[in-house]
Amino acid sequence: GVTQGVTLNSTFTLTLSQNGGALSGTYGLSGTLDDGTSTVQIVGTGTASGTIATGNNPSVNITIKTNGCPNHGSAFSGAYDSTNHRITMTGPVDMLRDDCTVALSYATTIILNR
Repeated sequence: GVTQGVTLNSTFTLTLSQNGGALSGTYGLSGTLDDGTSTVQIVGTGTASGTIATGNNPSVNITIKTNGCPNHGSAFSGAYDSTNHRITMTGPVDMLRDDCTVALSYATTIILNR
């Protein structure tokens, strides 16, 4: 994605476990930020937690938190497609400064296939 003239090119990995209506897991992000003049390597890991409702095509809500800034969370929301066994969620992928404030935010859609 591109925001404020800076391109994010990365791989995002999300691993989730379900216990009833509770979801928990981990995420990883690695790639580059490029403003056309310089390229910076990025890497991040953290936790994921959330909920999944009951019924057909239930809503799914997940918050990811980076290990380096545990008080900052990025919320993703969407639904589980029961027919195609797929979760589609939207939310921000935030690039954080050393003080844990948001430097750049990329609107993202995540699709998880089972």
